[in-house]
Amino acid sequence: MRIKFSIFLLFILHSLNANGQSLREMLLLPEPIVCSHRGVTDPEKMENSIFSMNFSQKAGIKMHEIDIMETKDGELFLLHDKTLDRTTDLSGKIAEKTAEEIRKGKLLITEEPIASLKETLSWAKDNEAFLMLDAKEAPVHTIMNEVKTAKMLDQVMILTFSRERAREAFDYEHPYFVSVLITSEEDIQYYKDLSKGSNYLIGYVNKNADLELYEKVRKANIPVVTDTMGEFDLAANKEGLDVYREFFKQRKPSILVSDYPLLLQEAISE
Repeated sequence: MRIKFSIFLLFILHSLNANGQSLREMLLLPEPIVCSHRGVTDPEKMENSIFSMNFSQKAGIKMHEIDIMETKDGELFLLHDKTLDRTTDLSGKIAEKTAEEIRKGKLLITEEPIASLKETLSWAKDNEAFLMLDAKEAPVHTIMNEVKTAKMLDQVMILTFSRERAREAFDYEHPYFVSVLITSEEDIQYYKDLSKGSNYLIGYVNKNADLELYEKVRKANIPVVTDTMGEFDLAANKEGLDVYREFFKQRKPSILVSDYPLLLQEAISE
């Protein structure tokens, strides 16, 4: 009876579209979540751009990884680098600019305004999108306060890559999904203890880690996130989609981040 109920639950969840779904519900679905790296469907497009994310979303990608940096007066904008030179028509370090100065700039290629986190959250809420937040050097609590204000706590996850940042993330007063970098079996227990058994823990396992580590994380009932960026994305483009299929078959992650999310989704959906 329990097996039949579980199958029925999965069927109901799978039958729903993204409307009203939480990230937890998405993680219950049998298919992995494919996430666009920096919001794009391929690296030629403008990264950390609402225009690019909107294109990705309409093409069928429901989760988008974005990078967040802070201005000197404490406002949050989408930017990967510490400096503005590579992707905008401004120059210099964003940490030395005011929000007013950033709002005068534009992204290259699309010539759209540099998106603030607040604007991005509003877009994501309106478009039923999920966000993977790379906090870079921005304070986690400042980010999460904006997420909470936007009522998006159940549609985001935050990336942490050190124990210090993970402690900062789990110290927030409201629960939300926190991804931690797991490089060893010791990390699994450490983060389970840190999160106090929270079911909001996600384990980021490097794509080149031993397959045994993936299995141990899954057996600890921690959803796995990894990426195909770099060698695997390049190989799939050159050699075909079987590269992605084999990658997924061996690692069985819950969330996969890619520079070519449409190709990845096509490969693992067949």
